[in-house]
Amino acid sequence: MRLMLSLPAARQAKEHTRRRTGSSRTLVIALILLLVLGASLTLTACSSEPSTPTVTDLLGRSVEFAEKPVRIVTTHPTATETLYRAGGAAVGRDTASRYPAEVLDLPTVGSA
Repeated sequence: MRLMLSLPAARQAKEHTRRRTGSSRTLVIALILLLVLGASLTLTACSSEPSTPTVTDLLGRSVEFAEKPVRIVTTHPTATETLYRAGGAAVGRDTASRYPAEVLDLPTVGSA
């Protein structure tokens, strides 16, 4: 069975399809632009170095240091290992820190 539409109804159907296609195209373009903008902001944020060292904890609190910390005491084995892997060195440690081997010579400050 073939459906015959009157001329005005056929025009309306064609116009409706055109509008729907246009809005889909606009949505795709908007999403692509947002993706490009997000990527460029991420690259900018990653490439810029802060003028002063800043640390942000898991609660979102930020602490700025006027200069690079030089005398660090670690209070957890994970913190000790992370500090040494990042190229730092401690002047004290907790009693549970045993790695790397050079921390065994440091004075202990108890445990966390």
